Amino acid sequence: MRKIFTLLLIGLVALAGYLFWNVPKDHELIIIATNDLHSRFFDSSYVQPSTHPSSLSKVYQYVSDQRREHGKNNVLLLDIGDVLQGDNAAYYFSYKDTSGQAHLMSRIFNFMGYDAAIVGNHDIETGHAVYDRIQSELQLPYLAANALDTCGQPYFQEYATFHRGGLDIVVLGMTNPNIHKWLTPSLWSGIDFRPIQEGLQEKIDAIRKKENPDLFILAIHAGIGGPEEGDENPAYLLATQLQGVDAIFAAHDHRKFNETIGENQIQLLEGGSRAGHVAKLQVQYTRKQGKIENKTQSGELVKMDSLPSSAIYNERFDSDFQTVKSFTTRPVGFIQQPMYFEQALQGPSFYMNFIHTVQMTSTGAELSIAAPLNTHNIIEAGTINHNDLFLIYPFENQLYRIWMTGQELQAYLEQSYDAWINRQGPAYNYDSVAGLIYEVDKKAPKGKRVRILKQADGQAFDPQKQYSVAINSYRASGAGDLFQLTGLTANDLEKRISERLPEIRVLIDQYLQQHPQIDENTLEKEKIGYWRFIF
Repeated sequence: MRKIFTLLLIGLVALAGYLFWNVPKDHELIIIATNDLHSRFFDSSYVQPSTHPSSLSKVYQYVSDQRREHGKNNVLLLDIGDVLQGDNAAYYFSYKDTSGQAHLMSRIFNFMGYDAAIVGNHDIETGHAVYDRIQSELQLPYLAANALDTCGQPYFQEYATFHRGGLDIVVLGMTNPNIHKWLTPSLWSGIDFRPIQEGLQEKIDAIRKKENPDLFILAIHAGIGGPEEGDENPAYLLATQLQGVDAIFAAHDHRKFNETIGENQIQLLEGGSRAGHVAKLQVQYTRKQGKIENKTQSGELVKMDSLPSSAIYNERFDSDFQTVKSFTTRPVGFIQQPMYFEQALQGPSFYMNFIHTVQMTSTGAELSIAAPLNTHNIIEAGTINHNDLFLIYPFENQLYRIWMTGQELQAYLEQSYDAWINRQGPAYNYDSVAGLIYEVDKKAPKGKRVRILKQADGQAFDPQKQYSVAINSYRASGAGDLFQLTGLTANDLEKRISERLPEIRVLIDQYLQQHPQIDENTLEKEKIGYWRFIF
């Protein structure tokens, strides 16, 4: 009897295994991606009662709910880059924290259970000391296959493999190749950022051959672009060309995008920025006799602002929030009249005159080139705190002093005001020059709009003279293409740099320490000069 029972038991087990293997079963995988978080770690902006409509706290609550609903092993969580810029939290833990603990980004990503993260250009902007440290602290792959070291080997991990939702998954990560153009070389020394498209199909084919995945995800910190876009925003173009890719997660240009593209039906997704949405890919399939059948996928952008925050997350990182809040709300100066950022689009303004003054004072340059990086906010008259400095200067650009001829400056201004007058591109490319007195004729033809009358000190403007110019590192690398009419290349500009100073926000802070009360009248208008639109 015991022998018969054993045989029956073996038979039942074998039958169960056969049925399990041969009966079709429905499976599901959920991939959730954040992008361009720009340090949106907390619900509050530190200055009460202001709150953010979305943050990683809400994302964590949503991801936790998805893991409970679908099973933790059926959910994959990715970030597509640009975490380390945009808020005092990233700034404080990148440059000010001396506690010896891991960076806040590392601790939050590890706590949330991110499965992989892509390197963004603003992450590289923090410099080796920060992103090298974070790469060592993250308990997850930090991906950028097109970032190569001096030996031609990947500086970061190229791709990661996962087994989730019953599928073998490859996530291939790429960062933006224009980092060379935007950032000073010291920040990315020893790294060569290659175009994303360069050898990409061959790389995909080689990875597929090696890993034989059921699902291939391309995650790029580069924008959507269009059918003919170049290096910076190639996602749409890639979706029309690539073979062997199921979905592309894009980033960088802060677009909200969810479409199926091309003959190969590649799902292309991007979730905006600052945790306002997450991009969600849902994959469903049937496995029969060990083979995947009837695989379908669909994309969705899930809005976060109406969802609850996570009490667990908030409690876990409350001490970090309080530390940053204390740093952020410290007074740094006093302005005697409101600073209206929108005025910078109409002509000279308190806002732009202040930026020009800081740049010229810090460098001792004769002229200053700058654009409005914020056109929506107001800082009321009175005490300003460190948080306000992020409104005045949101980015971690360094300040350079370069030299340009008067003729090059004339061509540069023509390029800038052509875009400005036609409202082409973002306002942060609408550069003006301080140190001159000039007019911009909106009705004149392209290339003949700017009439430089004289230098601010009354001297004649000389097209042949070499002028020292204060300019940010982003622009001095050729970014924004405002140097097109000058004929100066990125290599030419590199040779023109005579001084590199710290980040401009740091210089603003230093200026306010030396000039604790400012208004229009305290700025040195005899150095700034004046310009106006004429019609």
